[in-house]
Amino acid sequence: MSSTPRHLFRRSISQKHCPVCGAACPSDNLFCIDCGASIVKAPRVNRTPAKTTPQQFQVPTYLSRDSALFQYDDTPMGTGLVWLGLILIAIPTMTRNISPISVGAWIAGLAAVVAGIARTRSDGQALLRAGLATGVAAVISLGVIGQGLLRGPDTSLDQEQLAAVVTESPDETESGMSPARTFDGSVPTLRGSAAHVGENPGPLLEGNPYRAWRYDTGQLLNSTPAIVEGSAYFGTRDGYLIALDLLTAMPRWTFDLSGYPVSSAPAYSNRTIYVGSGYHVYAIDAERGTERWQFEMSYAGESSPTVAEGVVYVASKEHVLYALDAETGEKIWSYRTDGLIYGSPTLSDELVLIGTDEGHIFAISRQTGFALWKHTAASGVYSTISVDDGLALVTLFDQSVIALDLRTGAQVWEFPVGGSASPAIRSSHVYVGSADGAVYALDAKEGGPPAWLFPTGNGQVQSPVIVGETLVFAAGPTLYAVERATGELLWQYPIGSPATTEPVVVDGMIYIGAEDGNLYAIAGDASLLPDDEENGARSPKF
Repeated sequence: MSSTPRHLFRRSISQKHCPVCGAACPSDNLFCIDCGASIVKAPRVNRTPAKTTPQQFQVPTYLSRDSALFQYDDTPMGTGLVWLGLILIAIPTMTRNISPISVGAWIAGLAAVVAGIARTRSDGQALLRAGLATGVAAVISLGVIGQGLLRGPDTSLDQEQLAAVVTESPDETESGMSPARTFDGSVPTLRGSAAHVGENPGPLLEGNPYRAWRYDTGQLLNSTPAIVEGSAYFGTRDGYLIALDLLTAMPRWTFDLSGYPVSSAPAYSNRTIYVGSGYHVYAIDAERGTERWQFEMSYAGESSPTVAEGVVYVASKEHVLYALDAETGEKIWSYRTDGLIYGSPTLSDELVLIGTDEGHIFAISRQTGFALWKHTAASGVYSTISVDDGLALVTLFDQSVIALDLRTGAQVWEFPVGGSASPAIRSSHVYVGSADGAVYALDAKEGGPPAWLFPTGNGQVQSPVIVGETLVFAAGPTLYAVERATGELLWQYPIGSPATTEPVVVDGMIYIGAEDGNLYAIAGDASLLPDDEENGARSPKF
């Protein structure tokens, strides 16, 4: 058998085929390389080497431009521009406030709609499919939204909307009350005045309390309203300031505070509303709901502004007290405290008083912004300080109340009741809502023992307010009125949800916010007897 290697055989030009097995063998071999048979007589056959041509790359069918994956519509994108314009045009209605951002979005939306209509007109197919319908819808929407934006908010009373957000009171005409109420009184700031003594002008409601209406904000309501000239001004958890008409229980206007929740009470002065929200203090025109100025500050938190003699005093939660010009918003001075601030600045003739969660109480000169004294208490201050007759009354978180001398900051007395509710002061007595669920009447000069105490059975006692000879306060879901001299219960009314603001009593009405997000208006009806509940008395006299 030939020993010719197969790799040399592959290079041979001529070959022989074995007559026995048919195998192809080199022509110079004598025997078949497979079966060993003689191939001497086998004919020689010339062999032409096969030409190997590299196979060209073939594009798969699914990647071809003829494939469905690469089919695209080259018609102009006019309809997309129109719908983008519609979204931009709708921004002013979502913000509910005329601002540079909303007006800019409206103008950009108009330009996008015009460009989109022009592009659809350049292509018959696009115009046939959607361009015409989209263009018509865009023009109609543009007209409606533009008219509403230029006209401003509609303050007319819509009966269906009123039924949705306002719970009607009993028929006042049939019950003997006049359907026309007058709104002459005002409570322009938290606790009734810059001294925060907790006195409201009233008068108190007469007869049996019932819910005249309620306004639903949709979320927890922590902002005690400022009541002025028939309007309630308060902030909401979703970052709006609302001016609510007290006659219709419908908003006159709303102002967008950039989405930060409002936990403080607004203050009213000289036709302007001052409110802290997020990292700013805002001054808002009370009639039109437009911004006068804003001042950038550290986080506003729960501290409400106090306004007096052309100066806005406001404390950030992050330990800074500011004095701002009420007309321009320019900073007059600032003072850095120790600890977080929850209460509102309280004013005496010469001082601004503020407390912190570390128990530090500061008396700062209104004129210079320098601290005149500092008192360190045994517990944190989460309430607003009250000032009267040379004393500063402070409730502490460890359930105690202290009286400090305004001139020196020295402690005059202490009594073991208190919490986070602010005290109310009238003449010779201090009224304290305590975390133990009771309200106490203490002697303003000496403290305890209490002249009387009223147990509520609920530890969520809000700050009490004084209305003439009556003390009004809320504990949990119940509103109480007691005689200021004796603590005797006059009436109690179930709000329906735990109260989250202090009551505001003015023009024979009580306004109070609750955990369910409602601002409640509680009125009285002297003609209804306690057993006339089915005729409209929602809460009998107890």
